[in-house]
Amino acid sequence: MAIWEDQFARGKRELHNTTQKYLISNDLESGYGNARHPNDMTAGELYLAMENLLEANGIDKTCLMRSVCELAHHPISEDHGYSYHLLAKLLTFILTPSQHDGFDENEKECRDRYEHAEQVGFLSGNCEQMFPYCEVNLLESITKFI
Repeated sequence: MAIWEDQFARGKRELHNTTQKYLISNDLESGYGNARHPNDMTAGELYLAMENLLEANGIDKTCLMRSVCELAHHPISEDHGYSYHLLAKLLTFILTPSQHDGFDENEKECRDRYEHAEQVGFLSGNCEQMFPYCEVNLLESITKFI
């Protein structure tokens, strides 16, 4: 005898695969590939949103590229505990455009600008001089906060 024999009776639960339509291949064994969900934000969209947020707060949008440059020049140390490590990983992922394939095909110009900023920092270039309109070192401010 079931616990709920009336309209509240529970039947066998089934999981419906709603993600299969987003796969490049219908073969689930082949993995998910590089298919992007329709609501996913591209790296270019993320960087544009961050630039707009900076400008809305009176900070020049080139400060985001300077942050990419500064991080490549001085990577964040991850040896300060789990929360710090998690934030360091997140910042590093977001501000290191060469580490991910988040840019859409039509965002080549944006990708090139941010990867160039990263390369300048990696090659020990002067990030402050490279982005003269940015008067704030955002990365320094963020790392002091965390």
